[in-house]
Amino acid sequence: MGFQDEEFDETDETSVTFEDASTTPHRIHGKGAMVYWRDCDVTLMKFTEGELKFVRNIQLRKGKGKLDAGETLVFMGEGGKVKT
Repeated sequence: MGFQDEEFDETDETSVTFEDASTTPHRIHGKGAMVYWRDCDVTLMKFTEGELKFVRNIQLRKGKGKLDAGETLVFMGEGGKVKT
């Protein structure tokens, strides 16, 4: 199915904190876990034929999504935070 990004919603605001989050630049390799980010420029990459290849830029600067095996998210941007 592939990575589906979603907006960070009100429920997330109360249950997800970024106090102990990683800062940008950062990269996360998929293991089936949810990933949350804020204030980030995000790029989805995928391992294909043994190489990490560009798939698409994520339009949400604050969002979430389940990252499957073989997929990688690259987070950039000053002051960005990332949490799994």
